[in-house]
Amino acid sequence: MGRDDFTLQSMVSIDDIFLDEKNPRIRSGSNQSDCIEKVLRKEDQMLNLMESIAKDGLSTAQILVSPADTSGKWVVKDGNRRVTALKLLNNPSLCTNEALRIKIAQIVAIHGSNIPSKIDCLSSDKQASIAQELVLRHSGQLNGVGQIGWSSYLRTIYLLNNTLAAEYKRAGQYLLWSENHQIEVDDEFPISTVTRFFTAENIKTLGFEVQGDDLVLTAPVQVAIIMARRVVDDFGTGRVKVQDVFSPDQAMEYLKNVRSDAGWPLPATPSSASSPNPASTPTSAAPTSTATNPTTQTSPTQTTPATNTLPAGAGPTSTPPAAGRPPSKPSWDRKKLFTTASPAPAVLAANLKAKGVLFEISQIKDVRMSPLTVAFLLRALIELSELHYRNANGLTDKRKLADNISAACDSMLTTSKITKSQSDLVKAYTVTTQTDVSIFNIDTLQKYLHRPSHLPSSSTIITFWDELCPFVRACWS
Repeated sequence: MGRDDFTLQSMVSIDDIFLDEKNPRIRSGSNQSDCIEKVLRKEDQMLNLMESIAKDGLSTAQILVSPADTSGKWVVKDGNRRVTALKLLNNPSLCTNEALRIKIAQIVAIHGSNIPSKIDCLSSDKQASIAQELVLRHSGQLNGVGQIGWSSYLRTIYLLNNTLAAEYKRAGQYLLWSENHQIEVDDEFPISTVTRFFTAENIKTLGFEVQGDDLVLTAPVQVAIIMARRVVDDFGTGRVKVQDVFSPDQAMEYLKNVRSDAGWPLPATPSSASSPNPASTPTSAAPTSTATNPTTQTSPTQTTPATNTLPAGAGPTSTPPAAGRPPSKPSWDRKKLFTTASPAPAVLAANLKAKGVLFEISQIKDVRMSPLTVAFLLRALIELSELHYRNANGLTDKRKLADNISAACDSMLTTSKITKSQSDLVKAYTVTTQTDVSIFNIDTLQKYLHRPSHLPSSSTIITFWDELCPFVRACWS
């Protein structure tokens, strides 16, 4: 890294700077509005920062940016909190929290003439130089006014997301997988001590195999989510400490309880105590996925697309939740289609129709109340996405959407836009002729639009999106 790797960009408009959707403080933002909401999780710190900027100006530490895909636009690599503060000071309506928006407006009313709408930045297109600079920068807090140093967990997330060596790699992969399955992990999660618990044997008991540099899911996905929620909650709140599970026997006793609460108890035979229970693991269990890329999934054991639904006796319904702990909620039982684990694609601004479809989906307050509407819009989004990719890459129109998607998967695989496991999962949905094994596929989605006898369930539509999300996002990348 050298100073020569960075160039001064003078008077860049705040509107031309995008927040980094993979910044450690944001983790996995689905869009710019979602990024702002995630930064505002530390409300008091952000109010202090906004007041400081409005009153005294920006700190002398240069905001680092890299070029965005769109010409003349930039992505923040360091300074997401300050850029968020400036965006809100220039346009308080970007804040969706009414009470907080009023407080921001009060700051603007007092110091409005001192709030910049353009700032100087340092830019670089060298990822290695930016990564080194960021790791060196983060220390010191000043009660939220200064640049807040990364906790061990946030530093680990940054290193993993940028494929750099991480001291707490296994624990970080498990926690990142958890976050991408709607389990919130606190910024200050004690990863440096809890990492001792994440041995290969304990990880195996939690439903993951260590394969090379990845964690690969071996348990049914809903069971793994229930167990992860318990583990994150126990260690994050301090209810369970590392010394409580220090020895192998202590750890196994704890893990027995975790698996039992998830309805996936360990086998009775002591010699197989660390292995998943074959009797309670169906051959058609949910597809496996890697923790370093939570959307990556291996192909299902059948051609039927996975529904992430647990069979009788293998899920939480077979064993009541532990006392005092609310029952876990499956990922498909949610209000919004787009989540941090399955975010909306980054559609090009010029494609107004696709932008409109995304906007209309985002306006639906509860998918469970409007599954037919979401099915119509999702069908349109998939078709527009596939068409965009086909035109951009010169692929021949095969007339049928299922065939076009299959061909696009083959094309993406050759350029590493998606993995083999992601391709296999998506292509399972393109098998439209084997009605005896494919209860849901691309043609079924079409029938929702044209046949009065075909009505979708919200769980089917949400699961369908979760599993096609990597493909749709790759169409626009």
